[in-house]
Amino acid sequence: MAIMEGMIGAAVLPPQIRTSNMSILTHHLDRPFASERPARISEARKAKLKDLALGALTLLSMGSVLTALIALKTAIHVWHMHA
Repeated sequence: MAIMEGMIGAAVLPPQIRTSNMSILTHHLDRPFASERPARISEARKAKLKDLALGALTLLSMGSVLTALIALKTAIHVWHMHA
């Protein structure tokens, strides 16, 4: 990297080196999202992924219910304490 005279900042690239392309982290986003060919995922893998997603959703749901029960118990306790 070259430091250019008269410019603010310590690491400024000369204009001929700069590029208008997107960052290296997002270079794959310039391709279209729809693919021309279908995904090649086996039925067994699809079933396994579906079971994993269902298990994760169940776990999150159980966590939400547990949190709601704790909040309800706390609210009842505070209500009885102040009554």
